[in-house]
Amino acid sequence: DDMKLTFGGLKQFLAERVPFVFTVTNRDWDEIRDTKDRTFWVEVNKDSTEALVQEADNTKFSEHEKIFWSEYQAGNWTVSNTEQPYYHTEENIVSAGKDVDGGDERNITASEEAFELPPELKLDYSTYTVVQLKEVCRERKLPISGTKAILLQRIEEDVDIHTKVLHQMFEEKKNEEKKNEQKFTNQQHQRIRMDMTRSKMGSRLISKTNNASNNNNKSTSSKSTPTSSNRQSTVNNRQQTNVKPAITRHLEDMIKEYLEASGGQAGSRDVGRYLAANRVSGVASSNGKKQMTALQELKDNYGSLAHFIGCRNDVFVRIRDTSQIKQDDYGFPITLKK
Repeated sequence: DDMKLTFGGLKQFLAERVPFVFTVTNRDWDEIRDTKDRTFWVEVNKDSTEALVQEADNTKFSEHEKIFWSEYQAGNWTVSNTEQPYYHTEENIVSAGKDVDGGDERNITASEEAFELPPELKLDYSTYTVVQLKEVCRERKLPISGTKAILLQRIEEDVDIHTKVLHQMFEEKKNEEKKNEQKFTNQQHQRIRMDMTRSKMGSRLISKTNNASNNNNKSTSSKSTPTSSNRQSTVNNRQQTNVKPAITRHLEDMIKEYLEASGGQAGSRDVGRYLAANRVSGVASSNGKKQMTALQELKDNYGSLAHFIGCRNDVFVRIRDTSQIKQDDYGFPITLKK
């Protein structure tokens, strides 16, 4: 939040403040599953260490900073037990910052304040006269007949009941706030874990893309063994040998039907949902599997919708121009070939 308020966001901070340390790269549109996704790649520059060292050499320290640094190096500087130099990213943000300046101005929760009774429940009624005790009984809607000892006993019992009720309400409120704080903390931890997972997935995606590119270069420059190339050719051209024409025609008609109903263009994910909601061709698959939907039939015979569109490029066109993508589309746009 502080970074957003001060610099406008992480991307702006990295690009404007430390461009010599990090390189920000926007993700390709075909890598993004959601059009609202604004994530980007951050890479540490190779010469960042030299740049940071040079920046440190050019830094001028104040007298106060020099004194602090000399004391720190000599081991004379320690952190008080009541102070916290910083708060960890995964710490409970609700409870963090209790000893920060201005902390008294924030809202104090029930878990942080002591249980305190209202003034009327802390009075010493034993010093009251009979007339005063009767008046208190009348205010508390208690019987007003009896001696002073009886009146005092009634009031004290009523005070005890109200005290227990208030104490129970306080404990329930405190427990509820603790649950909410724990829930908030768990959400923060989950978000951090998701970010780390996305980062790892991105690394695997880059590695996979590079490996695929290297393999393609090897197969083009030096003709590999017939076994590997033939296997790849068989996978990419299954419709020419294994897929029955009736299945291909059925899938082609289904996609045509949806594109025409959508004005001639639709996103690949919308097409996939349409196939998932419709029937199979009824023709037995060459692999012997029994499909339940047209989407399963397409995947069993062609592997993916992208592969099918590529095989039927005489009928369909896969758009690669990002300017033609609709905001509510996911995946890649598909149109009928004119």
